[in-house]
Amino acid sequence: MHDAQKLIDHMKSPEGIAWMEKYAKELAFKYDLKDRNVERMKKMYTDQKSFNSLVNKILDKHDESWIKKCYDKSVQPHPKILLYTLFDLVEKEGKPIKPIDGLTENFPSQVLSYKSWQFAITHGQGAVCSVYYRKKLKYRD
Repeated sequence: MHDAQKLIDHMKSPEGIAWMEKYAKELAFKYDLKDRNVERMKKMYTDQKSFNSLVNKILDKHDESWIKKCYDKSVQPHPKILLYTLFDLVEKEGKPIKPIDGLTENFPSQVLSYKSWQFAITHGQGAVCSVYYRKKLKYRD
C-alpha cells in the first residue's frame, strides 16, 4: 500500500475524521477572531485623526527590540499582530490604486488606499509590506 493510500485510509477513519473536525473548528475560530479584530479596529478608529494616530503608533512601536520584549513576555497584541490586523482592515475596506514606487511597479503587488494611507504587499522571493502616507514611504519590512 502506498503512503498516499495510507493517508487517505487514515483520514476516513474515526481518528482522522475527529482530527479534521478539530482542525476545522480551530481554523474557523482563527478566521472569526481575525474578522472581529478588523471590525473592532474599524469602529475604534473612524476618522482621519484617530486612524493617523493608530498607524503612527503601530509603526513607531514596530522595531525589533520592542517585538522581542513582547515575545519574551508572551504579551499580546504586539506590533506585528496589530500591523497584520491593519493590513486586514485595509484589504477589506481599501480601494485598489496604481503602484507607487519602483518596488511596487516592478514586482507583483497589491496596493490599496485607505484614509490618506497606502498599503502594499509586494511579492518576489518573499513578501514585503510597505506603508505610505500620502504616497510617501513610512515603513517597509
